[in-house]
Amino acid sequence: MIKSFYFKEIERIISVILDAQQKNGSFFEDVDSEIINARYQEAVLTLAWYQEKTGKDFTKDIERGIEFWLTLQNANGSFPEQDSESFSATAFSSAAVAKTFEYCKVGDELSANVFDCFVKVVDYFSSNFQVKRTNQQIAAYFALKEMSKYVDVDDSIFDKIENIIKSNMTVSGFFLEDDGVDLGYASLCCEMLYLCGKEEYCDDFVSNLKYFVLPDGTFAADFSRTKGWILMDFLEMFSRRYPEIKVIRDGLIDAHQRGICNVFHFPDKRHVMTDGYRLCFAYDYTNNKCADVDCVLPYEDDRWDKLFPEDILVVRRPKYMAIFYLKSKVGSVFWFNSGVVVNLSSGSDGVSLVSDGANYSCLRTRRMSYSYMDGCLKIVAWAEPFFPRKPRIVKQLSRNFSFVSKLKSLVSPFFCGGKFVKTWRFHDAFVEIDVVSARGIERVPMMGVIGLSGSFVKGDADVCESSLFYRRKNYSVCEKSYLRKLSYKLGEGD
Repeated sequence: MIKSFYFKEIERIISVILDAQQKNGSFFEDVDSEIINARYQEAVLTLAWYQEKTGKDFTKDIERGIEFWLTLQNANGSFPEQDSESFSATAFSSAAVAKTFEYCKVGDELSANVFDCFVKVVDYFSSNFQVKRTNQQIAAYFALKEMSKYVDVDDSIFDKIENIIKSNMTVSGFFLEDDGVDLGYASLCCEMLYLCGKEEYCDDFVSNLKYFVLPDGTFAADFSRTKGWILMDFLEMFSRRYPEIKVIRDGLIDAHQRGICNVFHFPDKRHVMTDGYRLCFAYDYTNNKCADVDCVLPYEDDRWDKLFPEDILVVRRPKYMAIFYLKSKVGSVFWFNSGVVVNLSSGSDGVSLVSDGANYSCLRTRRMSYSYMDGCLKIVAWAEPFFPRKPRIVKQLSRNFSFVSKLKSLVSPFFCGGKFVKTWRFHDAFVEIDVVSARGIERVPMMGVIGLSGSFVKGDADVCESSLFYRRKNYSVCEKSYLRKLSYKLGEGD
């Protein structure tokens, strides 16, 4: 049943891929773009998989796609994406093309040209590493593993990459993405590590995934980069070892079938080209013979809190679940009965104080602290120094002398535009919020509230979904100007 669920969508995206391919073999349709995204050519892997499964002959389409991919390679072995040289595109597209040979045999001349290309890619990865976005480095590791079946790859490269991966793993099993963590990209990392035979790297993350599952089967996971998607092939791969992952998978598919979310992760044609084969992997790893398991997920207990070392706070109460990623100043509350998400943050810069017409960003990490105790989250922060723009001489000295930058960070809190304290108290049916400021008439814009009590302005509740993948309503408000203190309750929606 689940296999047919996947296969129906695979057949749909095969039509999309074939319709998109041009005479020269390209799947990239933006004719006005100066740079062609090599990742679109990953679609050849989806075609090859489908050909192997159904017997339909797409060999010429696959060969044209690979031939066009070869024309995109730079002299240093890299491939383009948004930029002319992209580590990400080099890693993911090389892995997909190498994996294609597992399902489809192409002409000898083309194979020879591809293997020459692989040699250049291996040379590129021997001196280029991605330490900020772990998923891309793991994609390079996956590509090298696949290419090593056809060309020589020195073991020392694998050792270097494994050291990077290990150093980028957090205590709870996440993988660093832009100095933060992310649920969706962690699932991508685990998927590729599984394919490389390194699933033991994923044990901690897989064990902690259950804390982010909502009662409707979806995820509370607006983190550093994504909006809560989880790769289905990742769930299929690990459902054999972890009974709770099979329960999570079943709940997510049920939520999809009820129209609450979309598990396929194909919001546009680009994702069809770059992620279509991941649905094929989900089909392959589906274990319909798995015995039913009696597994209780954390959300079934209606009162608990969990604070992760990565500055992630999850709060479960009878009427809602709240999640805060404090490093990115992101917070949301998910109300169960109404299916409404309340956005508790005001963008990537966090809360902004407005005083005397001057904007002060106050929730920068170096000037923010938080504590959580007895069901109360307390954030203490400071506004920027009184001068919104740093004098040129200060900037120049900070660049040239490190001690100036350190001194500035030490003394700046004493010259800030006022201390700012915000607390969230989590009750069974509502969240009580207090805002306290040390000076003047100040206000906090767009903090997100539903079930208003007091003088507030409700934002447009039906403009957009809470994310690209999860179909919930998103509510927000503008808090009214206040003198030193503001208190209100955030209750369940009508």
